[in-house]
Order: sequence, then C-alpha cells, then structure tokens
Amino acid sequence: IFFQIGGNGEAAITATEVVDGNTDIAFQNRGGGVRSEKLRIDSGGRVTKPLQPLAVIGTTQNNPTPSAGSIVQFDYVATNRGNHYNTSNYTFTCPVAGDYMVIFRHSRKGWCGDLDLQKNGTTHAFLELRETGLNGAGTPVPDWQAGSYSFIVPCAANDVLRWRVGNVYTSTGSGGYMLDGYNHIKYDAVTYYLIG
Repeated sequence: IFFQIGGNGEAAITATEVVDGNTDIAFQNRGGGVRSEKLRIDSGGRVTKPLQPLAVIGTTQNNPTPSAGSIVQFDYVATNRGNHYNTSNYTFTCPVAGDYMVIFRHSRKGWCGDLDLQKNGTTHAFLELRETGLNGAGTPVPDWQAGSYSFIVPCAANDVLRWRVGNVYTSTGSGGYMLDGYNHIKYDAVTYYLIG
C-alpha cells in the first residue's frame, strides 16, 4: 500500500516474504528526502523499531570520587541511536515527547552519597546510597557493591536528562569510589530508551 501526500510526502506499508512463506510487514515513510523503514512486524508477531532512540553509555572514569554538585561523567558510547546523548556535558536530550526508561547501573566501593536523576536541571528521582558491602576476609573492609535502578520518566520534546551528585558523605573505610569505570560498560552504565 503506497500513500502519496502532496508533491514530496509519501509512506508505504509493504509485505515481504522473508523465508519459506513467512511474511513480514514493514512501515516506511519519508524523512530527510529518503523513504526508509521505521517499524517492522515479523511473521512471529515481533515488532522492531530500528530508529527508536536508545543510548547505552559507560564511563572511562576509573574509581572516581566525585564531589557534591558534580555531574556524573558517563562519557563512553556503547550505543547512541539517534545521537541524543552528549558525551561533552553528559546529558540525554529527548527527541520527542513520550515516556523514557532510564536505567542506572554501577559498582561502588565505600562511597556514600545521593544521586539525582535530573530533568531540565530539577531532581526527578533521588537515590540514597548508604550501605557499603563488606568482605569476610579478617577485619571487614569495604568491598565492591553493585546496584541497578530503573525509572520511567515522562518527558516533552527537548527535555534534558542527566545524573548529578547531590550530597557526599564520609566514605566507609578505604576507597570511596562511586563508579568502577573498568572496561567502560562492564560495571557502570546509564541507559536512556524511548518506550512510547
């Protein structure tokens, strides 16, 4: 099915046999002068959206001990579909209005403080990181502790999301590291994804 709108506007819904009689349905429209696929439903009912905004960002900061008020430096791009994440100012800009899944995953050692998920510079969600993992070797000392937190954030187009250190408290024992930073996304990463 092909739709012509005005002189340059067009859209199409196509059915394509992919293998052995299995058929996919693809939705295409024109953007930037070229008609391209925006959504596909495969023969099993699975939906893929190849242009859906997604950023998976790690860090190159190894064992940082940030101060209160600093922005968490996620600066290593694993995926940045649509280029909505800025590694210079550590922000994600929402390209369209919708609900965004934000996931914060980290490993810390002895660091105690608060983290703010900010939307347009205002706290949207707040994490209080207080407990410190302890190893069982002799005298207990701080050991690495991992955490993962997820949020759904309703946003308008051009809203800006970022992570900020709210407060820092006395670290427990040695270390005081907020992120591991080793291997960029292996232990620490932030994800932004438009869910709808």
